[in-house]
Amino acid sequence: MNSELTRERFGELAADFTVVPVWRQLLADLTTPVAAFARLCEGDEPGFLLESVELGGGWGRWSFVGRRPLARLSLAGGQVTVDARPGPLSDLLAELPPVGMLATIEAMGRILTAPSSESIGFPEGAEPPLHSGLVGYLGYDVVREVEHLPDTPLDDRGFPEAVQSVIGELACPRPLQPAGHADRHVVVPPDADEAMLDDLFDNAVAALDTLTADGARPLDEPLVHPPRSDDPVPPVRASLDETAYCQAVEVAKEHILDGDIFQVVLSTRYEFDLDADPFDVYRVLRQINPSPYMFFVREPELVLVGCSPEPLVQLLGDRVISRPIAGTRFRGRTPEHDRKLGAELAEHPQGAGRAPDAGRPGPQRRGPRGPVRHLRGGGADDAGGSSATSCT
Repeated sequence: MNSELTRERFGELAADFTVVPVWRQLLADLTTPVAAFARLCEGDEPGFLLESVELGGGWGRWSFVGRRPLARLSLAGGQVTVDARPGPLSDLLAELPPVGMLATIEAMGRILTAPSSESIGFPEGAEPPLHSGLVGYLGYDVVREVEHLPDTPLDDRGFPEAVQSVIGELACPRPLQPAGHADRHVVVPPDADEAMLDDLFDNAVAALDTLTADGARPLDEPLVHPPRSDDPVPPVRASLDETAYCQAVEVAKEHILDGDIFQVVLSTRYEFDLDADPFDVYRVLRQINPSPYMFFVREPELVLVGCSPEPLVQLLGDRVISRPIAGTRFRGRTPEHDRKLGAELAEHPQGAGRAPDAGRPGPQRRGPRGPVRHLRGGGADDAGGSSATSCT
């Protein structure tokens, strides 16, 4: 099979960008995103799966499976480690500053540049929202890189504080659409000549052949009963009992009255022992709690499984958008129901006033200079709530 990106266009883009995705379109209407991940990331191979359920319970237009990253950043004990295969990328990343995860990501964005979806030839109206970049997680304590906070909490887990992987191979199965696609990202050396570009392109097409073949290999797919709400659960251990949690609430109130903070999230960690594959946990979670933002991220040190009704923050061009749950309503069953819930929210002074406050500090501190506006909407693109804070 060939690439939708021609050899000539690859050479043109390689003159302006350091990372160029070589991609091909595939008819993948027989493959679900879950099956695609199981085929492409066998065993314990690191990778990620991103899925979405839109308004009305329908599966979203886009799902993504990633594997074999070009490079990996990890933060542990305040030290950032950059792992990349020897070659052009490791040479480029040698210029990264050895300070902080956020500063490293920012510097990487200046070093690794990629063309837009339109530039690499995706059909108009079918440009994917993700085709290159970083995928991973940032722990809560990464905020200490930008805020001076006292009392660093005890690390009783020993996991990396943050992990970010540079997308290497990406598959986009779209069972509800005519076709999906697969990408292989190519790092272009600064001194690449025509012969080297030809080799890079040929190697990328060969990698796409392997990716395509792996996505079609046989998979053991046993049919089992779905989970039941009355299934027995194992014993659960909480990091805080009720007394300790209530004491923390009182301390938080004092900090608010003293002007130290204006809001705080108090959380309790719940643990239990489970003899199950983490991917099966994700499969169950997506059945009982389908959400607009579902993710399964497998790293060597840990696995992240989650379903969220809201994005933390989104950057679209020069607009930073935050959609906090505070000051929102659940999605309606129909567009008319959505409008009714939005009207109820608009008439509720306390609920309507919370969303701007919840979403304002981040965009104002880190976003571009400009006004902060509180938006309302009810379309499928606003999945997870009926309000947003926008900084432009």
